Amino acid sequence: VTLSGIMDKTTDIISAISDGWSVFETGNYSKSLLKFQQAINLALAHKFYDKLNAEATTGRGWVFTFEREYTNGQNDFITALDKFNTSISDETRLDALAGKTITGKLIGNYPIAIMAAIDLLTRKANYQFSHKTSIDYKDIRMALIQSYFNTGMFTEAAYEMDILDSSNAPHSADPAVLLAAIQVLSGSL
Repeated sequence: VTLSGIMDKTTDIISAISDGWSVFETGNYSKSLLKFQQAINLALAHKFYDKLNAEATTGRGWVFTFEREYTNGQNDFITALDKFNTSISDETRLDALAGKTITGKLIGNYPIAIMAAIDLLTRKANYQFSHKTSIDYKDIRMALIQSYFNTGMFTEAAYEMDILDSSNAPHSADPAVLLAAIQVLSGSL
């Protein structure tokens, strides 16, 4: 009797993702990219692996972001959030939203950055990226502030500045005054 079917690749996918994050945390982005791509390739075999595919795709998005390939990073974050929406884990969703916020701001896609930041901060106000702990809710809120500012939403930017820099609240919504405050604060984060 010949057996046929898909061999379970869960262990291999999890191992590739784990290796991807490990080398990502050391700054070896090219090796990390290979590991996440390996996990994605394995996960494409079946819908059963969508949750793992979402994590691998989010990991690859962060690699692209750190390699300054912001559009590729944003595309991966959007894929993880949209294509795997019903399968994605809570932690991976937060990491993808953080990446979507940061890349959105960096490529000037401010509406996407604003929506992702609001979603993330609503879900977890004190977010911290576990694979690079230097990235946290302050960075997300600053990206939100800058995105609001760049779209002319000065009142909203000032409100977010009041939250992020409460010791200097209230912040002026006057664009020139607000920009100076944003520049000072972003240099100290």
